[in-house]
Amino acid sequence: MKTKKELAFEILTKTDGYKLLHADQYPKGTEYVYSNLSTRKSNHEFIKDNIYVFGLDYIKNRLIKEWDVFFNLNEQEIKEVLETFKEFNIRYHNLSSFDTTRYYDLWKYGKLPIEIKSLENRILVPMGFPIINIYNIDPKFYWVTNYIESYLLTSIWPLVTASTISYHLKQVFKYFLNKTSDKIDFASEQGSDFSYRGMSGNESGTLSGIGHLANFNKSSTLRAVIEYKKFYGRLAHSVPATEHSVMMAYQEENEDGAYESLINLYPEGNLSIVSDTWDLWRVVNDVLPKLKSKIEKRDGKIIVRPDSGEPIKIVCGDKNSNNELENMGLLEILEKHFGTTLNSKGYKVLNEKIGIIYGDSITYKLILNMLKAIEEKGFSTENIVFGLGGTFYQNNNRDTFGFVFKATYAIINGKHICMQKMPVTNINKKSDKGLVGVFNVDGKYEKRSELSMEDFLSERNLIK
Repeated sequence: MKTKKELAFEILTKTDGYKLLHADQYPKGTEYVYSNLSTRKSNHEFIKDNIYVFGLDYIKNRLIKEWDVFFNLNEQEIKEVLETFKEFNIRYHNLSSFDTTRYYDLWKYGKLPIEIKSLENRILVPMGFPIINIYNIDPKFYWVTNYIESYLLTSIWPLVTASTISYHLKQVFKYFLNKTSDKIDFASEQGSDFSYRGMSGNESGTLSGIGHLANFNKSSTLRAVIEYKKFYGRLAHSVPATEHSVMMAYQEENEDGAYESLINLYPEGNLSIVSDTWDLWRVVNDVLPKLKSKIEKRDGKIIVRPDSGEPIKIVCGDKNSNNELENMGLLEILEKHFGTTLNSKGYKVLNEKIGIIYGDSITYKLILNMLKAIEEKGFSTENIVFGLGGTFYQNNNRDTFGFVFKATYAIINGKHICMQKMPVTNINKKSDKGLVGVFNVDGKYEKRSELSMEDFLSERNLIK
């Protein structure tokens, strides 16, 4: 376990290396620095219009808690930490000296001397809008505003990227359910987070997982589930599910017994069984039909989970295959053995005791095409749910929606200065100018720049 001093040193270094010297680089007399975190534009193939804001309050709370270990050091501990920090900076930057006085003053201040204002959760704003304003509240600590830029960016972009993608995916689910189903509310259950193992680490898995839970109720990412429950009060859920190691342990020659044993183990509730450890087609055309009476007596659903192959062909059938079962696909085979009913919109719904989940290499594009194929086949899209893995959530980065953190306003020697980055070599990287806010004008959100301090701090500014 890390000591208090190690954790304090760690929080001081949760920034980019070059920022450790910026306090001396600002003009003499700098008193206040105002920055905002915003998006530039979308580079996502399908999502072009709006950012779904979620989790900024969580990140702010987490930031403050992480800095508490620094402020809770005693006099001797802070001196030792700052001596270590000084030696590190001298070696890292190849300097002859490094003054840690400002960090000691920060410790004496007792808390982060900054104001972080943000949009509230579940606001949908256009690309290019600011979502956070941040500024120092004591002139001695003008340097802190952008010192924590790196922490905020690396925390916010994974979470808000996931909340935005999951929001728009949920609208896709709603669109197809509205066309093919009587269960519109099922959209919240149609995406389950399978991504933890495919993320770059616990941090990215947790943050992305919280963004997923902003719009869906199902997740296998326990760290996100626990953090979401702790901060937002809702506990996500999952179902008992096997993996290939479980199925292989029974051995292929006893696959029938494996399914019967699992069904007996869980006499009620939904149960997901990975079904292609060996022969998927044998499972759905032979093994499960033999257990039909047991399956139909259960209070719950047996969920078939293919885990490889071409998803659309497996679910909807491959008309170019000479294999009868491959030609039919899962939906037709399950209909043949377990039956379907027609809903009010004329689409087939599988027997309520059987269902499908697909979670292998799922992408936004694949889901769109899968749902279209299911609709065209005459089945309701409620017949399938998706496991959203690393391919779905990890294959994004800060530039997916162009998250940036820029200083746009400062007070230097009492003079108020509007600042703006505007590189002639790439006008797309132009930043906002001056104090920036978001306002509701006749029910529509507007971004406004070069605000007066009065308007910036007013209740009318939705960043608060």
